[in-house]
Amino acid sequence: MVDDETLTEDEMVLIVSKKHRLAQKKFINMTDLREERIILPDKNTGASSIIFDIFNRANIKPNKVGECSQVNIVLELVQNQVGVTFFSSAVAKVCVGNEMAIIPMARSEVIKKFTVLSALKRNRLQPITQAFREFAIDWIIQRDDLPHGEIPHDNEAFKPISSSSGHSLA
Repeated sequence: MVDDETLTEDEMVLIVSKKHRLAQKKFINMTDLREERIILPDKNTGASSIIFDIFNRANIKPNKVGECSQVNIVLELVQNQVGVTFFSSAVAKVCVGNEMAIIPMARSEVIKKFTVLSALKRNRLQPITQAFREFAIDWIIQRDDLPHGEIPHDNEAFKPISSSSGHSLA
């Protein structure tokens, strides 16, 4: 059996060129994206399934330009207005430059993204598993470049979650 522990909760945000017609919007609705060219993450990633799920729930078939999971390449494509893309707010905060806009989803269409640590239950107490778990928790606590609510939204875009061991990840 597998034991899952949620470490963080984040939201997906839309990334567009500052020259894009949607760049001045405070929030995005899925209907705004009906005709947009979308640069998707590689289909074998968790982010891809999250994005496809939100399009499916809105009954919209994404106008896929291509798939790429290399952040720097995707950002170059967005900057040159080849398409738009989704990143987690944490990645957007760290990677997106001034020539692009970060637009959160409308409250009714927020796309959640979780960072989860999974381990086999039988290995959960192994010293190496515990050491990695503690390293991951310490890394999250020490990060000062994560957005902690800096993306405009009614609720925080990045929410550290308490671990089952009682560590506060905030």
